[in-house]
Parts: sequence; C-alpha cells; structure tokens
Amino acid sequence: DYNDEFDLNLEEQVLSGNVKVRGKRAQISISHLLDFSLPERDLETLSKPQRRRRKFSNNGDERIHLSGQEFINANYKFIVDARGDYRSQIVDPNCILDESSILRVIVPRGYQCPICLSEDIVAPRMISCGHIFCATCLLRFLASEQIVKKGCRPRKLKDCPLCSLPVRPDETKLVLIDPTLNVDIPQINHSCELKLMARPIHRILPVPYEIDVNRDRLGNVPWYCDADIYPYARIMKGGLKFAADALETERVSIKIQQEEDKLLYNNDNDTYVDMAIADIDFKLELLKTSFDNNYDEPSQISRSMDELSIQNNELNESNTFFFYQTAFNNKTKYFLAPLDVKVLVAAFGTYSQFPPTLEVIVENVIYGHTVSPSILKRMKFLSHLPLGTEFALLEIDWKHSIDPDVYRQFAKELQGRKRKLVQRLKREDTDKKRYETEQEERAKQFYLQERSDW
Repeated sequence: DYNDEFDLNLEEQVLSGNVKVRGKRAQISISHLLDFSLPERDLETLSKPQRRRRKFSNNGDERIHLSGQEFINANYKFIVDARGDYRSQIVDPNCILDESSILRVIVPRGYQCPICLSEDIVAPRMISCGHIFCATCLLRFLASEQIVKKGCRPRKLKDCPLCSLPVRPDETKLVLIDPTLNVDIPQINHSCELKLMARPIHRILPVPYEIDVNRDRLGNVPWYCDADIYPYARIMKGGLKFAADALETERVSIKIQQEEDKLLYNNDNDTYVDMAIADIDFKLELLKTSFDNNYDEPSQISRSMDELSIQNNELNESNTFFFYQTAFNNKTKYFLAPLDVKVLVAAFGTYSQFPPTLEVIVENVIYGHTVSPSILKRMKFLSHLPLGTEFALLEIDWKHSIDPDVYRQFAKELQGRKRKLVQRLKREDTDKKRYETEQEERAKQFYLQERSDW
C-alpha cells in the first residue's frame, strides 16, 4: 500500500534526522501577521493625492511604479484558456488578462510562503498584489479573525502581511512554479549564447529567426507545450488536459504534506487541508463542464512542411523587429547594448543578415532597466513587453570575435567603455574593502567597550 510505504519511509527519515521539513504548517501561529500595520505617516502619504512626477533610476531610465494586476502582468508569464480572445493583449501588452481566462501564472523558484515560511510552496496561490501562499495557508489566513484596534472598524478585506495591500479573494490566481526559470544568467568574462529574434511589427510573439515557421499559423499565443517557443513567449495557451493535470498534481502534493504533518506534529485533522482539496475538486468539475470534457490538445509540437511554407526572406527591416536575446529561460530579459548592435550592423550590413546564433564573451551586464515610454522611443523592438518589465543589457568583448577592420572602426568607443568598467570595478572593490575595515573596527571597539564595562 502506497500510504503504508510513505509512512515507513518518512518515519525512517525522521529517526535518521534526514527529513526535510517543509514549514511548520501544523503548529504555526499567524496572529503576528494580523496585527501588522503601516506607520501612520506612511498611511497619510498613501491617502493623499500625489502629483505625478517623472522619476528616473540611477541608469537614467524613467521609473515605472506598478502595483497589483499591473505588477503581475509585467513580471510573470501566463498559460491561458485556448478558447479565449486575446486581441486586446496583442494590440496593447499593458492590457490586463481577464481573471477567468488565466489557467496558471508561471513563476520561478525561490518564493517563500509568508505564513509557513516554506520555499517549497504546496499548491501555490497568488493573491491580488502578486505575493504567493500555499493553498492551505491562504485559506487559514483568510479565515482568521482580524485584530481590530480600539476605536477602529473592522475592514472588509484583509491586508497582505507583506505589502499591506488589500487581499481580494476573487482575484486569487493558480500558480505554476517553473524550475527552469532563472537557472541560467549571463556571467562576466564567460561565454553566452544569443539568439537572433524576429518579431513582425504587428505581433507580440518574438520567434528565433532560425525557426523558419509559418507565423500566421503560429499566431501570437502559442501552445504551452511548444518547447522551441516557450522560453520567449509571455502568454501561452492550454486546455483541459493541462489544467486538470496541474490540479491533480496539487491534490497529491497537499496529501503528501498532510501525511508529513501528521507524522511530525501529530496533526490528524486539518480543516484547511480538507477545504483546499474540496476547492480543487470544485475547480476540476467547473473546468470539465466548461470544456465539455474535451481533453484534446497537442502533447508536443511537431512542425509539418506546410507550417514551414513561409520563408524568412519575407522578413526585413521594414516589417520586422530584429534583436538578439539570451537563449535561456529567465524572468529578466537580456538584450544587446546599443553600441554592440552598431558593431554588428557594421559587420553584416542588415539585421536580417545577422547570424541566427551568436556565441560571445560577456564583458559587462547592466541591470536595473525597465520598459518605459522613454525607453520605447529609443528601443522600439521592446514594444511587445508591458511597461515595467525588467531587462538587462549585455556589453560584449568583440576583440577576438569580429573582423579586425570593423573592430578598429569602433575601437575608441569599445576601449573607452572597457576602461570605465575597470575603473568602476576598482572603485567598488575599494569601497567594499573600506566598508569591511570600518565594520571590523566598529566590532573591535564594541568588544573593547564591553570588556571595559566588566
């Protein structure tokens, strides 16, 4: 019997000290979260109408402040109902997806449930501000009594324990944690593979130029199981099979967690586990009815000759944006810096003649950029991304990877850039050493003072 084997295996792990406890869900108190509030001064500031000012980050970009649904739209990928109409998102990437059309929000690993403090979030749920809870922890939080201060009325909605924004239960989203997201990042002085992307001007889906695909048939919202396109798509479609499989997986995860809690904390009856499983069953029945029990969807994408009938030579600078992007799956988008694009234009003439894949040495990575109106004026190829999307620029060491004549043409600018980088790194290293010395001196003085007091 599976349950008997599970109990025996877990008991052996507990006795040997090798068990990995995924949060003390059975014994944790959340009263400290219910008593949370912002300082009065901050609340006053939030309640007053603010004059909109253009703010700029350290790298000169216009800052974009997002909250709630806008933040979620800009920071995550989505798998949506394949039957939906997404023309609004194709016209404007800032247009928020309808709640009922979202099957899953895709997030990377590394988030922590604010209730049980576990990074191994079980059946993850995203609330309206974008923070993520375990399904059972969220139900426990929503059902808990509010602590109302003297003279204050109880609020209709609870506040998020992390950001204090109101939690709207009807805006709770199902989450899929993608373990491949954010695994790879470009490293300075290491090689990095870049793909030449082609995005027709009136489309939101960039596709690697080397994939000679019929873009009309592919559309703007590809299937989630299209492995070639998945790393580059922001919105993908799924059907009943995907949605049902994800919910069934969550049901199993909740049951396993329940068995662990039962053995570790002797917690044999958790109302919120039953509520979470009942909610999954309810969602499953709704989906089956909505899809009329039709589980048909492609298991994997295989491109026929008919799909490959549109040739890439129909794409050119007048109808398509061309740009290089890192070949791996990451929440942060990595693009070439403007000077590096100029080098490539000088070397190859037109964008459509660029190599489909570049293997380059990264000289520097400039983080902290976000898509903004001012950025879009200079970098129109980013217009498929929502305002507030984070991206980084890669500066490349071209000395040994470009034609010598082309390198000489840009040598002054490239060497000047390198010199500034070296100076900045030296300055940062000096500042770091100075800070460490100051900290050591403070610690030394503290211990000397402590000893003198004795």
